Amino acid sequence: MRIFKNLLLLCFIISTNSLFSQMATNSGTNKQQPPLTKTETLQLQMDNAQKIIDWADSLMDASKDAIRDAESDMKMEEADKSDLEKSYKSDRKLSEKDANSSDKEDAKKAREELKQIDAKYKTDLKNIDTQLKANQKKLDTGQKNMDKAKEKKKAAEEKLKNAQKALDEWEKKNNK
Repeated sequence: MRIFKNLLLLCFIISTNSLFSQMATNSGTNKQQPPLTKTETLQLQMDNAQKIIDWADSLMDASKDAIRDAESDMKMEEADKSDLEKSYKSDRKLSEKDANSSDKEDAKKAREELKQIDAKYKTDLKNIDTQLKANQKKLDTGQKNMDKAKEKKKAAEEKLKNAQKALDEWEKKNNK
């Protein structure tokens, strides 16, 4: 599921790069084509702004999914960490009882077992912490993408509004 969502996000990023490269090549002037009329120019500005708005909406949706996934994964990791700590305490308590035994062989075995329990706990805890850090990074990235999308969408909506207003004024002026 994570791989699919990461793949989906990667495809989205690649498609947006191609969108921007198309916009850049379309915005260049070609000497073989006649110059655009003011109406066509304003319509092109509106279309470009709408494309950016659509891109921002898609990025916001992908960011919401990434944030939701990261939060749920973090909850699971926290639950795993809690379970690990509980089992560690209970295992350690049993081995500590045996380590304080009057039988020297049993005490020695129990101390070795304590060392193994401690080592396993540290390894498992390190793995969980690594997963938590990865999920936190995923959450932060989702938040940054969400903020970026909101900024781009707001700017594009303003451009769209201004282009629509200019087009309406132009058409009103030419229809007189």
